[in-house]
Amino acid sequence: MRKITLEQLGPLLKEKRGSRGVREVAKNIGISAATLSRVETGKQPDLDTFCKLCVWLEVDPGQVLGCAVPQTSGEVVSSAPAPQPVYAHFRARKTVSPKTAQHLGELILAVQSAIESEFPQGEPAP
Repeated sequence: MRKITLEQLGPLLKEKRGSRGVREVAKNIGISAATLSRVETGKQPDLDTFCKLCVWLEVDPGQVLGCAVPQTSGEVVSSAPAPQPVYAHFRARKTVSPKTAQHLGELILAVQSAIESEFPQGEPAP
């Protein structure tokens, strides 16, 4: 499995988009063309956009953030996007450093893992 960083997200998007237009691909991903263009030029996406981009790229978000969720058996498995959207709002700053983004990603994945172990698939959360 190839290591992908946040900084490589833009070039990876451009590569997969190929000769298709920004508007067409953005619509397919579920984001605005302006957002896709900004990410392709190196801006960091918000969490919701990041999840959509990872789905479109078929990339594990944990791989991009440099973390994985350990199972109880000690085996490390790929993480998956949370089944419900998670939103983070930063009023003063629109972006965070890659290190902060990695820590936020690890936190989100840890919470997701805890929820999944407490409420196995098929069981409704209270």
